[in-house]
Parts: sequence; C-alpha cells; structure tokens
Amino acid sequence: MKLILASMMMLFVIACGTTGGQGDDVNPPPPPPGNDGGDPPPPPPGETAICNNDDCVCPNGVTCSHTCANLPHECHVQGGGDPVDITCNNNTECNVECSITSSCMVDCGGSASCHVTCPAAGCTVTNCIEANDCVVSCGAIGEATHNGTTATCP
Repeated sequence: MKLILASMMMLFVIACGTTGGQGDDVNPPPPPPGNDGGDPPPPPPGETAICNNDDCVCPNGVTCSHTCANLPHECHVQGGGDPVDITCNNNTECNVECSITSSCMVDCGGSASCHVTCPAAGCTVTNCIEANDCVVSCGAIGEATHNGTTATCP
C-alpha cells in the first residue's frame, strides 16, 4: 500500500512540475519592460518607422526613415506629417504613401513595382524605372516629372 501511495505522489509531483528550462511553454518568460507582448519591437538604430516586418507607419514629430528587407518581401510605408526617407531593396512591391508629409525621398532600389504618392512639392524618387511599373504622383498636380530613373515633384 505504501508503495502504491508513494508512486501516486511521485506521479502527481511530476505532472504538476515544470522543466523551467528551454521549451517551457507552461511558464514562458515575461515580455521585456514596456512591451505587453502585442506591440511591435522598437525600430533598429537609425530607423524611426514603426513596422510589422515591412508594413510600416511613420510616427508624427520625427523624420521617418526605413530600409526595407531584401527580396522577396513587399514594403509598404504610410508617412506622417514630417519628412519621410524610405529605401526599398529589390522588393516585389515598394508602396510609399507620403502625400501629407512635408517632404519625401524614396529609393525604389530595383523593386519590381514602385508606387509613391507624394506631396505636391518636395518629393524625389530615385531608381524609378517606368518599365518596371514605377508610378509617382504629386498631390493634386498629377504625374511626377521623370528624368532618367529619377522622378520629382516640383
């Protein structure tokens, strides 16, 4: 009887215990301070866009910058009211909405499709190859002026 009771207690202790080591899904470590686990991580040094992978939103009050990951990712950036500086990197899509920003600089970086919606003035888009589906609009003015692979809004 003592053997059966001791065996049952041992099974109970084993069943209720945790490993406390790698792979402990029962008791995962707490999130870092200031992050409830649902927020995206802070941007890397030198970048100010708030991103979930390369789907980004620019915060107000700072110049917004982001360099998209290399192929095959899509890169989408929504500018705020302050200057925007975005570098795409051979992405399948490079879409930047910066029509309400004070200025906008975008490097399409060889992306297969690059669509930029600029403010009426103060916008330059480089490495914009029209044959690769590069479309740049300038606020209410319309299409940007193209000179080689650079598109500008006056």
